[in-house]
Amino acid sequence: MKVIIGWDIGGVNTKVAFLGLRKGKIEEATISSEYFEIWRDKQGLSSLLRRMALSRIQGDRPSAMAVTMTAELSDIFCTKREGVAFILDSLEEAFPGIPLYVFSVDGPLPNPGRPSLGHGRNHDGRTFRYFLY
Repeated sequence: MKVIIGWDIGGVNTKVAFLGLRKGKIEEATISSEYFEIWRDKQGLSSLLRRMALSRIQGDRPSAMAVTMTAELSDIFCTKREGVAFILDSLEEAFPGIPLYVFSVDGPLPNPGRPSLGHGRNHDGRTFRYFLY
């Protein structure tokens, strides 16, 4: 089964959604949320992400992940750019080599060397961009 993981990494709550696909059809979909204050233990983010995913996927390697975030705005980071980079590094540490799609409503890439893949419109008509890391 192909597994795709979606993350919403906030400053106090981290949410994860799992899609299990077989032959292009969704066979299962689940979500979970965990209370995690990033400013109290930012170094623990990678472990939290790994634990949340492994409790559900049980050995299947995710085919891809998508992320949106607000934790980058936490006072633990000096700048938004620093926060975004830290969160992306935590995801890469937890899931090395898994394609990661990052969704952004506005603003430049956190790392200008990383390519933009495209843009679209969200439910209220605002344009968003997505990036593959």
